[in-house]
Amino acid sequence: MKPLRMLPVILLTLALIIESGAINNTAEAKYDKIFETIRNYKCYVNFVNETGEDIYNLYISSKSSDSWGNDLLGNEIFTNKTSRIYNVGFKPHMEVRIVLKNGKEYLWTGSHAFDTNEVNFIAFMANDEGGITAYSGKTLK
Repeated sequence: MKPLRMLPVILLTLALIIESGAINNTAEAKYDKIFETIRNYKCYVNFVNETGEDIYNLYISSKSSDSWGNDLLGNEIFTNKTSRIYNVGFKPHMEVRIVLKNGKEYLWTGSHAFDTNEVNFIAFMANDEGGITAYSGKTLK
């Protein structure tokens, strides 16, 4: 029998298996395992402050989120010429927001978001226009 002729038979068989409930527990267990893996995913990013100023707030968010969540720094200050490593979790397209001591806010969102599959460090540096530029990359182990 040709493969295309088998398609209706395969679809009918799958429909009967799903309707009988035989696949539900297994599929549900697999999805639970996938979501547990995502929740426990560890992705470490080294943030470097070379802005010339202290950073008072550092937020990360996934591109699909509507909020920034908690400030990674908490009550601490991310002083100039230092670095910090944070577990950013599962955020394939990570957006970043920093707030400097003077209250200036800088965002890297949308097309400027970071791909955590390609990045394990982000350096915030002062640029010639008086703003902040973020350089990112992946260090070799």
